[in-house]
Amino acid sequence: MTDQEYILNPLDALGNPIVIGGTYGYTQSTSGISTANVGTVRRITPKGMVSLSVTMKRKGVWNCVPDVVTIGAKPISATVKAIHLFPIG
Repeated sequence: MTDQEYILNPLDALGNPIVIGGTYGYTQSTSGISTANVGTVRRITPKGMVSLSVTMKRKGVWNCVPDVVTIGAKPISATVKAIHLFPIG
């Protein structure tokens, strides 16, 4: 697969093609606070990034029960590298 082919058809962390409308999760950690996000793929950007509508979010510090972050009526939007995404379900 060439770089251009990958940008048009990026692969998730397991090496599978990203599916528009599919559900994926990813995590991030900043200053000891970990956040897990789950969302639905809306689109793939021209640079190969993946835009998600985040539908569930949990946040917590090491060795503690994570808090559920309430998402309002308008879903949170996130754009991440495909390699960070794991398929859910």
